[in-house]
Amino acid sequence: MFVGRDVFSVPISQIRCSKCPGGSPAEYVAWGDSNAPEADRREASALLAELVERDHPRHRVVYTGMTLEELRQRVGRNASSAGS
Repeated sequence: MFVGRDVFSVPISQIRCSKCPGGSPAEYVAWGDSNAPEADRREASALLAELVERDHPRHRVVYTGMTLEELRQRVGRNASSAGS
């Protein structure tokens, strides 16, 4: 079931590449409900970190945010293997 982007209205995790000299201009953002559980926020942070590592050093300047489920798909994890 697809849920509209407007339901996911707040960033629950944000990260930039720490390996890029001077910091990366690209910002990776996970979007979620403002009441997202702490476990979801930690998972989003871990998935973003993995994605940043994978993209280094070719980051997009503007990176669109993703929901937690979109992040899981992008990194290649499902909910059961993500430790949720």
